[in-house]
Amino acid sequence: MAKHLRVSLICTSVTLPGCGSTVRRGRLVDVDHVEAGDAEIAKAIGEELRRARDIAGWTRTELISRLPEEIHSQTLAGYERGTIQCTIRRFVEICRAMGVSAPDLLQWSMQRAEVDLRTTGLQIDLHAVLHDKQKRLLPLRRWARKRLVEDPRGSGVAHLEWAVVHEMATMFGISRSQFVKDLIAFTPRPVPRRR
Repeated sequence: MAKHLRVSLICTSVTLPGCGSTVRRGRLVDVDHVEAGDAEIAKAIGEELRRARDIAGWTRTELISRLPEEIHSQTLAGYERGTIQCTIRRFVEICRAMGVSAPDLLQWSMQRAEVDLRTTGLQIDLHAVLHDKQKRLLPLRRWARKRLVEDPRGSGVAHLEWAVVHEMATMFGISRSQFVKDLIAFTPRPVPRRR
């Protein structure tokens, strides 16, 4: 999974019919963020499902017993490892059984896999930011503390648009790629809703 800003030159050779001449064409392609493949996305979703199950304190067997349709424990293990792709229906069933938001869990999975960050932005857990001790993130901690003080009853999760992430990186004097990695480390954890 590529995570670095790069520009590649793609060259194509074309032999013209009837004359035997070869023409070379080249074009620059921005590969700022190469999309994750199906396997990487399945793995990210699986890790998030496992994380939610662990937070709920359930074994796989306990989770399976709460599903509307029984599945084999090896199937659930495959979902969690990302070796078996979960259908959308099954994904929603699993999330509902654990009392977690399927859209949030999917977004956090995609965020950890660094998929579509330009479109979706980033969600960060402000409380996790406060507990971080990296010196270079001191300005981020100050900002997070202020956000929490201003909205003490809020969710504690901030949504940052892509342009804001870039501006904050510049303001804090951190490279954009490093700052994105730092923020991804603060991806919110799934919290089961009380029923």
